[in-house]
Amino acid sequence: MVDEYKEDFEHFADLRLSKLRTGQSAVTVGGLVFAMRAMKSKRGGTNAFVTLDDKTGRLEVQIFGELYDQVREKLKKDEIIFVRGSIEDDDFTGGKKMRATEVMTLEEVRARNVSKLKVEIDTCNLCDGFIDELAGILQPFRPRDTPGCPVAVRVVNKVSQGEVILGDDWRVIPHDDLLQNLKEHYGSEKVHLQYA
Repeated sequence: MVDEYKEDFEHFADLRLSKLRTGQSAVTVGGLVFAMRAMKSKRGGTNAFVTLDDKTGRLEVQIFGELYDQVREKLKKDEIIFVRGSIEDDDFTGGKKMRATEVMTLEEVRARNVSKLKVEIDTCNLCDGFIDELAGILQPFRPRDTPGCPVAVRVVNKVSQGEVILGDDWRVIPHDDLLQNLKEHYGSEKVHLQYA
């Protein structure tokens, strides 16, 4: 599963897990939530210990108290997340661990860093209802409370090509389901995220 998100890791993670070193701070890593456990602290809050896996290695991420309360809905087994924090030695396992300061879903990190979603359309493949079809695909992913990213439609034919950026009302959350739907309709090589 991690292989599908190789491009996301290249753009959003500072380092792969196997390259982490003790003492690094404010570093962003990504991975699949491989395992998770939560427990009450002595102060009454909840602390979580999440094992991330990015196929180069595994890392235990500690998410304490207030931060855990804010991000607990994002912590789901087999989901890709990105975490920012500092790296320390883990005396218990002999490996490394991270103390998290921020936790982001894949969609959140994409929305923050993707400059636009591009869809390429060849005019010879255009159907009469193309605009309604595209609107129907985009509609469920239009954001309510975040800015989203612009959508650009690149139209090409044998003699010319051009790009149309849809209006702000048609900004979208670059969710996996949206990308998959667009690829199924227009071809996997015709749908791209452009990074800032």
